[in-house]
Amino acid sequence: MNKSFYVVSLLLIIVGCLVTGVSVYYLQNKKINDTERNTRDLEAKIEDLEGQLSSIEEAQENELYEAQETLISFFDFASSGEYAQAAELLEPGISNLSARSWDAMDQGKGTPKDKILEDYCAAVGTCLKTQVISSEQVSEGHYVFTVGFINSDGSEYVYGPCCGASEEEMPSKTEFEFHVVKIADEYKVTTAPLYRP
Repeated sequence: MNKSFYVVSLLLIIVGCLVTGVSVYYLQNKKINDTERNTRDLEAKIEDLEGQLSSIEEAQENELYEAQETLISFFDFASSGEYAQAAELLEPGISNLSARSWDAMDQGKGTPKDKILEDYCAAVGTCLKTQVISSEQVSEGHYVFTVGFINSDGSEYVYGPCCGASEEEMPSKTEFEFHVVKIADEYKVTTAPLYRP
């Protein structure tokens, strides 16, 4: 009886070990499978976020390109005498082009916008082709561009001292800031061409 008791006990211990081993194996496999599944889910989420980030970056690049092209086109039109097209790219409420109200032109009163722009460009001589040096997005749909201008002979435009000022009092400049803002889903130049008395 003692012998059979020991045999049964030994068998129970062996079965217990097998059950424990199988349980441990099952649990470890389950943890490994759960970890692999979580890793796959995490990788899918990361891929999705990367796709979203790429879409956002692409949209931002497109917005920057559109704003920059608006500014370049404005000066291309103005420098080649296509004032009607240039005027369409200016903010409707832009000031300092003329003593006359730029806003009033929308109602068809007074001098047409393209004529105001033509007179202004003729007076200041700064409606030149431009090249963008740098850009900065200051808010959604609002960009500031640093630009240089190109004279008709291909030389760099230099805005030197005027009105009796010396070079020390009014240092020459070759870089200028222009703002372009999205208004009603269209980019408009909101800075008038350089004023030169």
